[in-house]
Amino acid sequence: MLAAFEGLPFKTLLLLNDIEPKARHSLLQEPYWQQHLLPPLVPDNERIGFLTAQALLMQMGNKRQGKVLLISGDKGTPASIERTQGALNGFRQAGIEPLQLVYGHWQEQRARAQTQVLLNRYPGLEGIWTANDHMAFGAIAALEDKGLRPGEDIFIASINTSSKVLDWRSQGHISVLGGGHLLAGAEALMRIRDDSEARPWNEKVPPMFRLLVPGTEPFNLLEQRNWRALLAWYQQTSEVTH
Repeated sequence: MLAAFEGLPFKTLLLLNDIEPKARHSLLQEPYWQQHLLPPLVPDNERIGFLTAQALLMQMGNKRQGKVLLISGDKGTPASIERTQGALNGFRQAGIEPLQLVYGHWQEQRARAQTQVLLNRYPGLEGIWTANDHMAFGAIAALEDKGLRPGEDIFIASINTSSKVLDWRSQGHISVLGGGHLLAGAEALMRIRDDSEARPWNEKVPPMFRLLVPGTEPFNLLEQRNWRALLAWYQQTSEVTH
């Protein structure tokens, strides 16, 4: 894509996933890309992986044994790798070594089939961390196939902000939910505007991911799909953070 853009009179900002650091460094040795390749905007996937893992352990409570497993997305995309590494760090910091890590490739049906196998493999399983909402839906379907209650018998953590996952978080089927990176598109547009108007560029990416708890302002705004108010809330909290 970048090779096709080279020489054209517009700038490029990569969103959510960046090219490899070595490739970016190499491009920035060239005068054209020094002027036309803007800093990337990549939310902190590792942070939300860590936060959701630790919150899952808190939901499980002190009386449990910490029998958890992870359903990651894939082995290639930075978002998947970083979310999963954050989750592993979150569990291990609490002294918990997950039973197994599998890759659901972001797909509901694949995660359902995997969870059916894993439930038989690990009797007494207590928690399942998933890298996105569709895989959480698949895991929950597998629990229900066996007559288990999500949020009571086995706790589920996930990441994303679809209407369905917000609803299931409210109902307690999903015990821990992280999200907010949908705001990255708005942040990118603001940065492009700042660059076009020669305003100072802040390369530090403000936190977008948060734990989403029913009844809180960001959760309510996401449920309402009130994007204007959500963006205003995000800008206010970002200013406080910085």
